[in-house]
Amino acid sequence: NLHCIGCDYWKIKENNILSIDSIKKIIEEGKYLGLQSVHISGGEPTLRKDLETILEIISEKGLSSRMVTNGTMLCEDRIMALLSFGLRGITFSLDSADPSQNDFLKGRKDSWSKTVESIKIASKLKLKYQLQIGINCVVSRYNLDQLDKIVRLSYELGSDWVRLSPLDNFQY
Repeated sequence: NLHCIGCDYWKIKENNILSIDSIKKIIEEGKYLGLQSVHISGGEPTLRKDLETILEIISEKGLSSRMVTNGTMLCEDRIMALLSFGLRGITFSLDSADPSQNDFLKGRKDSWSKTVESIKIASKLKLKYQLQIGINCVVSRYNLDQLDKIVRLSYELGSDWVRLSPLDNFQY
């Protein structure tokens, strides 16, 4: 749903999404091998209409679940639904404390405001639901001057931690 400059997921036209049966099998095999937690990422996991089903499968196996999202498609009702199916951690992708810079990096004009709003909603729920909230910032030459500000903003928004991830595509 975004067109991040450092990511090619949005350019892929094929539909290589795992089926529910494949996901069940992977989780069962992982549980057998000692898996304790499942981290869901993407692309954008909230684009899946069966995300709650996936979380339910994970929860039924006694595993914890976490998700990495850009947060632009989350509202309080959806977050509550995800929590009710066992989600215990959300990592939000936010690449700058500056709205226009983040929107440039994400390829969508309103991405910063939507992500920040989702973080605020999740922060209100974190104590009641023992929800862990993190921020992931993809570091590139475009936001090097923002790193201290993104860390500060993250904690102001209620994040438990910040991950600074170097961009693998060095052209950016």
